[in-house]
Amino acid sequence: MAVVRPADANETVEAYRNAMKYSDGPTAIILSRQKLPVLKEVLEHGVEGGGVARGAYVLADVKGAEAVLIATGSEVGLALEVHRMLLERNIPTRVVSMPCMEWFERESRQYQETVFPQDIHKRIAIEMSVPRGWDQWIGRDGLIIGLNRFGTSAPGEELIGKMGFSPQEIMNKVLLYLRGQAE
Repeated sequence: MAVVRPADANETVEAYRNAMKYSDGPTAIILSRQKLPVLKEVLEHGVEGGGVARGAYVLADVKGAEAVLIATGSEVGLALEVHRMLLERNIPTRVVSMPCMEWFERESRQYQETVFPQDIHKRIAIEMSVPRGWDQWIGRDGLIIGLNRFGTSAPGEELIGKMGFSPQEIMNKVLLYLRGQAE
């Protein structure tokens, strides 16, 4: 089964288009209950650049990136915000939207390496759920910022801070990781 978590309305449209073409099994498209912003980067790279159909793509990049922030669904906007905050501190990063691991696994090794270059060893997956499946993409020394316990029910904005997923808290965890002091 291919599981797709779109980041915004544009990724959702592309997910439906690609799901209709996927013939290796069923596809589950998981949508957020939160009001997600439409991300201009998704339109450019994910739709026009064909990234959504490939399962993962570079959403934002800076020359000399020290780390890759990887996210899916509602966490993609959060990853972009953390990316901007890190740039303000002169820490260059790349942001990868990974709406569907299964679609990305089918891509050539060459394409996968354009998304995850071998020379960028610091990789951080951001997942406001059980962080299953990320090990394959972050590598042995990567960091997963996720939940290893049952969540709480409340409006999303209320929970983000309580669960440790504010942009500031994520940035602080990334900074510790980049300094070799990850939790």
